[in-house]
Amino acid sequence: MGVTGLVVAATLRATAARLPVHAPGRTATVLVAVGTRLTMGWRPEAPLLAALVVGALAVAAGWCAVAVRTHSPAARPR
Repeated sequence: MGVTGLVVAATLRATAARLPVHAPGRTATVLVAVGTRLTMGWRPEAPLLAALVVGALAVAAGWCAVAVRTHSPAARPR
């Protein structure tokens, strides 16, 4: 989950460098904390671990997509 956390944080920070993203550090921290907490109780098999990684990356990408859509020129009122 450590590498996943770094990728999630890098994705959020890269988007935040270009657009205002609401709480990128806090979002990355929460995603990594939840993933770490889920994997601490048991040793998940590879498919389940991959699903957790894909889920965390999908949430980070969705969070970035909301920022892109919110700050796109087409979303601004005329």
